[in-house]
Amino acid sequence: MDGATEFFELMEECAPDPFSGPYPLPFEREIDWSKVLTHDVAQQLVADGWAVVDGALGEGYASALRAELEWLQRKGLMSPNKTQFTTADGPKQFSKPHILELDLHHEQVRQRVPEFDALWCSEALSRRLGALVPSFELAHGTSGHTVKLQYNSGSGGCFPFHYDNPGPPNNRAVTCLLYLNPGWKQGDGGELVLQPFLKNRHILPPLMDRMVLFRSDVCLHRVLPATTERYCCTIWIDGMNTNQDQDTLLKDHHLKLETDQAIELFRKSGLQRVFSRAVYSQEYEESLWECMQGVDGCFDMFKSHEESLEQVRQNKPLATMVEALRDWRIKNGL
Repeated sequence: MDGATEFFELMEECAPDPFSGPYPLPFEREIDWSKVLTHDVAQQLVADGWAVVDGALGEGYASALRAELEWLQRKGLMSPNKTQFTTADGPKQFSKPHILELDLHHEQVRQRVPEFDALWCSEALSRRLGALVPSFELAHGTSGHTVKLQYNSGSGGCFPFHYDNPGPPNNRAVTCLLYLNPGWKQGDGGELVLQPFLKNRHILPPLMDRMVLFRSDVCLHRVLPATTERYCCTIWIDGMNTNQDQDTLLKDHHLKLETDQAIELFRKSGLQRVFSRAVYSQEYEESLWECMQGVDGCFDMFKSHEESLEQVRQNKPLATMVEALRDWRIKNGL
């Protein structure tokens, strides 16, 4: 029996009874996703790689989810964030400070929070989005999505720049973030920073009942340090054909493209992940330092980052393309 199994069996014996309320406001569980995910939202998601929906679930239902998430945190049913990072010695796991999470695949906990349980069991979100954008070829059912709850204690917890789908064998196609922070104000931090490849940066406050959708494999992003408690729910929807060869294998003809042609291609392709760390090297480093300074894993992460940059420098055609992309970025004020 592994450690995780023992932990959840012990939790089953010791955990409190299910959440029984009270919920702050009246609400209806059924969500009309056709009103949340409109054709305009889908068009923006396809064209720009991201979209925002405010008032996504309604104040009552969003407040109910916030109440359940607060209860989970208060009862100690969430665990420190664990992030896998590739190093020269192989993959390692590190914890980001001040951030707790819960994956709703853990049935023993999920069934204690009925509204999150219902959200996890529903296919309605993926079905609606799949109907609007058939080209995403989204998976459906509980095996086709992941729902993770997150609590940030507000002591500077943040995330460095990353892709939610960094490459195979990851299958994530679309990320849906639902923020649950009533009363958020300027200075509270925890904003989401979206950095579409060689486009303008967007900084989005984590407002109550705001849903942000973006393509998991082509939207570089980070979270700024939070100075107050921050709650959110992430739904990752898998694709049935993510990380195909054309999105993961950089070939000679890609490196021979004119700069403008290359940018047009990489903006919509997962191939941008080959270049992004070098093109945005300073931003990667600054965000990594803000997230991990002074804690276990900081040195390993910086070392791995520098090794990645060195690999680019040692590949002359790749380094030439990176230099052209960086020059274009500077010239266009990005």
